Formats: sequence, C-alpha cells, structure tokens
Amino acid sequence: MAEQNTFRSYFITSPGVELQCLKINLDEIIANLSADGVLIKVCSAGVCHSDLHQWEGGYRLSETEEIRFSDRDGYGFPKVPGHEVAGTVYAFGKNVQRLGIGDQVCIYAWMGCGVCEMCLNEEDCFCAGSANELGFCIDGGYAEYVVIPHHRYILPLPKSISMDL
Repeated sequence: MAEQNTFRSYFITSPGVELQCLKINLDEIIANLSADGVLIKVCSAGVCHSDLHQWEGGYRLSETEEIRFSDRDGYGFPKVPGHEVAGTVYAFGKNVQRLGIGDQVCIYAWMGCGVCEMCLNEEDCFCAGSANELGFCIDGGYAEYVVIPHHRYILPLPKSISMDL
C-alpha cells in the first residue's frame, strides 16, 4: 500500500484544550478543490489576539457582556485557526487565471458569502450573508496548507519580499 501524501493541521477541538495535530490527505484536498479555489502552501501564519480569544471560546465586551464563538453561525469547533497567512500557490482550480504555481501571496481573511448583493458588487467586507472568515468559519493557516475558496481573496506579493524566515 502506497504511503499517503499528508500534511499537518493544528485544530482547536474545544475551548481551552491544547491544539491537536491531525494529518490531512493532500491528494484528497487537491482532488476536491473548487474551480475558483486555491491551495496555498503556508510559509507563515501570525498569532493574533483573536486567535487566542477563539481558543478561549470567546471574549468580554464589558463587565456584563461577552461574545461566545459557539453562539455565532459558522463559528464552531473543531477548527484550524490562523487568519494572518502568507505562502505560495501550490494548486488551483480551472477558473483561476491570474495566479501561477509558486506565486508568493498573502490571503485576505474576511471572505463573504459570494451570493449577497454586497458580495456580488465585490464588497465582501460588507457581506450581508453568511461570512466565511478564514480561521474562524473555514480552516485557517495553522497548517502546512490552506484552501482558499475563491481566488479573489488571494493577494500577490512582489518577488522582492522573501518568504524565507
């Protein structure tokens, strides 16, 4: 039996619990990539205070108010955190024409639903539908690879910016 082509992803399985490393089948991810999707090989992912709030399960707005991620549509566990991501294009769907394999990119994390009026007018940051925030609603960059559902959320970086750490 041939060895599977896998990569590591680090999941929050429940608030306050140590992140769990799971092996994901890379070949399956590539085979299921949408026509507009892009697979990024992660070079770096920032640790933001919101990642910590997610791991804690929520955050306080005031002495008496708090937001619990489990109460918000699309936010739940298990989830791979990480919304501050840079990497290189590893694979992409048939509709992607402006990117090439190996291109250095960063990712716009606040993705819209793609079907509401705001998204159709390319104003995804004002999405009136169900947003797909990277690392919160869809798996993020605390992994060796991350799937971005639409190439419009990929921002090319100049070759003068080094991905070497």
